[in-house]
Amino acid sequence: MEELSLLVWLSRGSKDKLIKLMCKYTGCEPEVYDDKEIIKLMELAIIDISRKYHIKNLMFEYFEAKNRWQDRASLFPSKYTYSEIDALSSVILSITKKVFDEEDWNTIEELKKEYLEDKSE
Repeated sequence: MEELSLLVWLSRGSKDKLIKLMCKYTGCEPEVYDDKEIIKLMELAIIDISRKYHIKNLMFEYFEAKNRWQDRASLFPSKYTYSEIDALSSVILSITKKVFDEEDWNTIEELKKEYLEDKSE
């Protein structure tokens, strides 16, 4: 599986955390990761993870989350706005760690050490 997909999963659907991880991973500035790029990264991660592990109902969860966010935005426009990132984030959050095989889990642990843990200590 692509390291990039595992990094997106590590962000657990947080846009800010994903941008921080991607900046460390690629060396690019945060401005590179606009909403369009974040959506693309999240979609590709979902496709990659789904392709390898055949997660039942993952695409259903995506469309259900999308509809839920759109409904909230239309019913409560002052409180909610529809965001594709929020819909994709909820799908990424639904992917549990038990889905991953040992090889990918080892890669996740390495990525955590490299990109998430504070090295200043």
